[in-house]
Amino acid sequence: MIASLPERPMDRRLADPSLLAHLFVHELDDHTPCYRQDVESDRHGFRIGRGNMTRWQYDCGRAVRRWPRSGAHPS
Repeated sequence: MIASLPERPMDRRLADPSLLAHLFVHELDDHTPCYRQDVESDRHGFRIGRGNMTRWQYDCGRAVRRWPRSGAHPS
């Protein structure tokens, strides 16, 4: 028996929530731009291109904008 895969934050993407969280914290809190994260991931033995990182950021931003705001009144 094989367990079903956990739900992913974005369809058709290989990034799981922990990788997205790592990339966002690394960029926004540690002030590490995508090109340096690209080099760092390559140094660790896997390559995450800058194009993927920026696309994932864009997709996450679009997903967050769809969330309802608490206390927001419909216009």
